Amino acid sequence: MGTDQRNSIDIFVGSRIKARRLELGIDQKTLADSLGITALQVENHESGNERISVTQLQKVEKVLRVSPDFFFAQDSTSPFSMYGIGKPDCLRVPMSSRPLEDEEALER
Repeated sequence: MGTDQRNSIDIFVGSRIKARRLELGIDQKTLADSLGITALQVENHESGNERISVTQLQKVEKVLRVSPDFFFAQDSTSPFSMYGIGKPDCLRVPMSSRPLEDEEALER
């Protein structure tokens, strides 16, 4: 990247690439081959050590079958954020996941 300090957005985007790659069961070499880059470059993108270009990100979107939003939009169920890794919300259950009687009790 040219600086000794990693950028939080590069780290976030890289973490999203890695999360989706793992979700699909793709290893770094397979992703690298699909993108025409080396596995080391994939590793550097995923860690945020190397900034990914917009052109390369478009290729990643196609291979991982995601939209650009996937890399930048906040997902309230994810512990990741563009400002670092936050506290997981695994103990907080959304209202829609609670049993109906719990919702009725809350309305009283």
